[in-house]
Amino acid sequence: MGADRCWFKAAAGVLAAPGMPREIPRGLTYCQHALGSSGFFVVSDGLGDPRVSHLASVRGPSGFRAYAGFQLILPEGLSVGSLCVLNRLPRTPTTDDHAVLRKLADRTVELIAGRRIRPNLPASARDTLLVVDDDEAIRTLLARLFARRGVRTLTASDGAEALRLYRENAARVALVLTDFEMPGVNGLALVRALAGEPHPPVCLVMSGRLADSDRRELAAAGVPVIFQKPFSPGDLEAVGDFFDAVVKP
Repeated sequence: MGADRCWFKAAAGVLAAPGMPREIPRGLTYCQHALGSSGFFVVSDGLGDPRVSHLASVRGPSGFRAYAGFQLILPEGLSVGSLCVLNRLPRTPTTDDHAVLRKLADRTVELIAGRRIRPNLPASARDTLLVVDDDEAIRTLLARLFARRGVRTLTASDGAEALRLYRENAARVALVLTDFEMPGVNGLALVRALAGEPHPPVCLVMSGRLADSDRRELAAAGVPVIFQKPFSPGDLEAVGDFFDAVVKP
């Protein structure tokens, strides 16, 4: 979302059809109101909502009557647009709809952040994920899963070993996935140490539980995403997508 225009960076369904515009004036969109909302913006029937009832995209014979969208807010607090769904019939989203849209919006923000903080390394060199966890079973499981995706994976049992491995492979490590609670050098200390390297990797953190103060410190250290343990299949897919976003130009 720009000052005057709204660009559709990705679309499915009717908006992706041939001949559909890829941008429209900001004043003609539902999304302009989503950016001024508390985060989740819903219009169940646009014809009855004075904020949008006058728009041709709502009133026309093929108008969009219903809208639901989440703001896309980057880690530093910048709102850059929204992830939304539209319907040509009136519709009130369910609790499940809300949960799915939030998850998709969160994934979108992760991918945007990954592309913005891509390490300054040659594309051909960035091919390695470093997994750090004091639980051997978790290290082995993650290494096997990402190896199946074709990702070169290194593992370390604590922050000190991870720092040594990173320095030995600094030209290749693009992404570090580290546990937060570890003996010796914990996840936060590792992230801070890696930030001081000449070509710091992107760091993601996983934890079974975190205090709000820990989350604030991780955010201040530049960690864009924190995953809750135990990992779900969706979380594993998100890490893989994040790795792809970091590596690919």
